[in-house]
Amino acid sequence: MAGEKGFRLKLTGEGVSVDRTVTADVAHQIVAIALGAALAPAESTRQGTDVTSTAREASVSAAGRTPPSVREFLLQQEAKRIPEQIATMALYLKNHRNTPIFTRKDLVKTFEDAQEPVPKNLPRDIGWAVRIGWIAPKVGMKNTYYLTSSGEAAVGAKFPADVRKKTKAASSGRRARKRRSPKAGTA
Repeated sequence: MAGEKGFRLKLTGEGVSVDRTVTADVAHQIVAIALGAALAPAESTRQGTDVTSTAREASVSAAGRTPPSVREFLLQQEAKRIPEQIATMALYLKNHRNTPIFTRKDLVKTFEDAQEPVPKNLPRDIGWAVRIGWIAPKVGMKNTYYLTSSGEAAVGAKFPADVRKKTKAASSGRRARKRRSPKAGTA
């Protein structure tokens, strides 16, 4: 890997000691495995990776032998708000359906698969997830998105209170005003 930037991998444990530089692709797969995701079969054989059958076996045991359903995955990651659900579904699509990019139509199908109500204003909620940086539009592909590294980290951390506080819906400045009833005796 001379002249090529990479990620430093240090792993020690019972009978194992690894200290080496890996490609960004391999590093992302390792992070996904560490977060409990299974490797898709195509991922382990892609050219340029050195993911072994041992890593594949580790991902299967981390995922509990069978991949979770979308519903189980949402519950495991404690995704409550719509943008949390969108980011969690994006990670599910990426890791369990080998779909790193997705469209609004894919999200609708995934909400339905999870037996969750499809948000009434999905474009607004997708915009919210984009504004907080959990997903991003895919350049050159209209209405197509991908999960960002900060989105993956938020899902992996199960959306702690500080993350939820920082990612509240931004006010558009057009809050509904309370209607005042006319005062008695004024015309």
